[in-house]
Amino acid sequence: MTARRIFLIGLSGSGKSTVGRVLGERLGWEFADSDRELESARGRGVPEIFRDEGEEAFRGYEAAALEQLAMREPIVVATGGGAPTNERSRRAMGSGFVVWLVASPERAGSDPLSPARRPPRADRASRPGAARPARGAPVR
Repeated sequence: MTARRIFLIGLSGSGKSTVGRVLGERLGWEFADSDRELESARGRGVPEIFRDEGEEAFRGYEAAALEQLAMREPIVVATGGGAPTNERSRRAMGSGFVVWLVASPERAGSDPLSPARRPPRADRASRPGAARPARGAPVR
């Protein structure tokens, strides 16, 4: 039987949470945002974790959240923008169907709700292209 899990990946601001909520509602599936799940489990926000513990610790927490989400179905999961950069996270997402959302740099940078919830831009800018999955072309 095919797993009924959809993982949405893409750069920060590409619409993963928005698309995930709509898709989950239309399919009648649970929707989860891996960053919100991680924040709930850790009792702290993503920016604070990045600031206080660094990216390596954050990616470990993110992978653990994705591993937990990968045990639920049917589910649509909006992942963090850097989730595909971590091997554990990629393995967890491999339990379902992965959809890469692509947005123009202008669109991705225009999300008014997210800057306070994202890691500092310097952390993301220091790794150009790091969030791009290792293979496959975007579906347009």
